[in-house]
Amino acid sequence: MRWHLFLLVGVLCAGCDQIDTDKANKKVDDANKALKEGGELFDEANDHLKATDKGDAAAEGKKCLKKAEEAGEKFEEAGKLAKDASEMKISKVFSEYLELKSKSFSARGELASTMKKLCKKVGEKSTEVDVVVKLQKDMKTAQEEFTELDEKAAKIQKDNPKDFK
Repeated sequence: MRWHLFLLVGVLCAGCDQIDTDKANKKVDDANKALKEGGELFDEANDHLKATDKGDAAAEGKKCLKKAEEAGEKFEEAGKLAKDASEMKISKVFSEYLELKSKSFSARGELASTMKKLCKKVGEKSTEVDVVVKLQKDMKTAQEEFTELDEKAAKIQKDNPKDFK
């Protein structure tokens, strides 16, 4: 599963003399890094999940589980960094944007958590089709949630270009 990551690298508050803008931007940079790493790890987990059909399901399931767990940790780290940045002395618009991004990253963490459950079930060659279908539905819901949050954040950015460089 490939998806785009939407947080600006080094978002700057234009025309602000706010004390914490530089510190907030550093947290944004760190959040971007964690988000990128989490996305790559999630993609690796997905690749291992797909490989359960072709090879040793148990071994691939374990690899999938490990990568999904690592991805979840990175997404949670990104969410915490964005949340911390949103609480600093920055413009209100920038703060609202970062709050949405924080929630989006947390939704990605939920997606990774659901992926872990799915990896475990598939690795066990679970015959509980209804459980696997529910997990896949939960993953889709989490994806829709973070996509909606990303779209709201993009709208804030688009509607307030003077607050972002």
